[in-house]
Amino acid sequence: MGNASMIPKDFNYETIVYYGQGINQAIYEWGDVLTRNYGKSRAAMESDLMVNNLGYYTDNGAYYYYNTEPNKNYEDTMLEAKAYSDSVGIPYRYWMIDSWWYFKGLRGGCKNWTAMPDIFPHGLKYLYDKIDLPIQAHNRWWAADTDYAKQNGGQFDFIVEKDTQSALPIDNEFWNFLLKTSREWGLVVYEQDWLNQQVDHMHATQNDVTIGRTWLLQMGKGASMNDMTIQYCMPMPRHILQSVEVSAVSQIRASNDYHPGNDNWKIGLSSILIHSVSAAPYKDTHWTSISQPGDPYFNGSEPFVELQSVVSSLSAGPVGPGDKVGYMNKSLIMRTCNEDGVLLKPSKPATPIDLQIYRAAMGSGGPKGEVWSTYSDIAGYRFGTLLWINVHEPYPVTPQQAGFGKLGAGYAFSDEDPMKTLVKFDDQNPLNQHKCGKGDFGLWHSVPEIQVNNRSLLILGELAKWVKMSPQRVLDIVSYSSDVILTLQGAVNEVIEFTTVYTDDLNTPHHITCTLPESGIMQMHLSNGQCHPY
Repeated sequence: MGNASMIPKDFNYETIVYYGQGINQAIYEWGDVLTRNYGKSRAAMESDLMVNNLGYYTDNGAYYYYNTEPNKNYEDTMLEAKAYSDSVGIPYRYWMIDSWWYFKGLRGGCKNWTAMPDIFPHGLKYLYDKIDLPIQAHNRWWAADTDYAKQNGGQFDFIVEKDTQSALPIDNEFWNFLLKTSREWGLVVYEQDWLNQQVDHMHATQNDVTIGRTWLLQMGKGASMNDMTIQYCMPMPRHILQSVEVSAVSQIRASNDYHPGNDNWKIGLSSILIHSVSAAPYKDTHWTSISQPGDPYFNGSEPFVELQSVVSSLSAGPVGPGDKVGYMNKSLIMRTCNEDGVLLKPSKPATPIDLQIYRAAMGSGGPKGEVWSTYSDIAGYRFGTLLWINVHEPYPVTPQQAGFGKLGAGYAFSDEDPMKTLVKFDDQNPLNQHKCGKGDFGLWHSVPEIQVNNRSLLILGELAKWVKMSPQRVLDIVSYSSDVILTLQGAVNEVIEFTTVYTDDLNTPHHITCTLPESGIMQMHLSNGQCHPY
């Protein structure tokens, strides 16, 4: 508040100091205290269409960011991209449109949040009807000459600053109007980008201690009134904290802008803070093919497409490839979701283990590189995942150090070669990933032992996916003395293969393949490999 020109009477400032066991755990428990205090639940995040389903993106880093197919406008390009994805069977469930579609004003700010006719000659409603998918739409800071401000002949109250060429809405009715009218062309997620610019480039947001909060609360109220959610993008810590008062904020971008080949995958630390306050972290878009001719990034290249994909999947947030027509890598994309486009996620985002954070702070005492962990909790069983990236020397990790707790002990296997890498994994038998980089990252999965027929069974899960045992796929696990039954869900007629193995015969895997019925739910009996509609 160093730039504040005045502090209103009875202004209240509170600080929470929280002590806990372990860095990750303490931050999550602090977040629980904070969200309970302000009444923020995980409901918006857990039910959000974009957080739970595969999307197609056109933001900075995507192929079609201020870039179209030759001799075509954006309308035709988007329709071609949708037609191509349908033809190859990539199940995008929503469409993201970035800043290229609306009118800009002074200093490049938003002048009018409607489609420019040269971009969408038939309007956004036409695109929405043609692609038949809900839309997430980007917005930036407001320009001083915005058409919506009363100072410029509009209908709504804005703070307009001529010297900064920026503006800020301060009118509840504005947000209801903007989002209600946008509902007509399919908007379901409003993306507020450039949060830092809106704050840093205005006197009002620097000098007034309440105006920033008022702006975000009004935005959130407008979204809730119109049954929408909000994604915060380029946030400062203050915006992340403010989201605890805005129930509509379901997702927050955890990275810098993606560009093919850059390191915007480093979202582990920010994911802890974002998820602790009941929002899903978003890695940003990514390419799924190494090179894509005619891109706007001067012959850009993404040599680490698998790393981009696995980090997106393990974020437990939105997954949004942004590829050119003809360069959508279906086999890689489908590692993240089922055949209906439902994301197969872990129970929480992958975050750095405490020892990595400790080393970053103290200079020693942890791995030299990135070591992240996450897990899926299903019916009292915990299935863990460990991700090693840019690790300069071997570093052994136990289940406790991974954050898996007592539920994490059992066996573990490498994603690269599951059947040849199965090893015991407990506090006496840590995992010790060798030196690795970005192209040869280490990805290991832990599984508990389940007793059946006096033998120890390991459910390795769906080996074709990044997350082998996802709560979005496995609804329940019931163990009997002679059988283990999985309740599975997915797309109608989707073929699912699960792999199991017994610890007394690790060289003999059992592959069970079943087809989901019309209900989309079935039970898989692991003792005899049979499946039945549920």
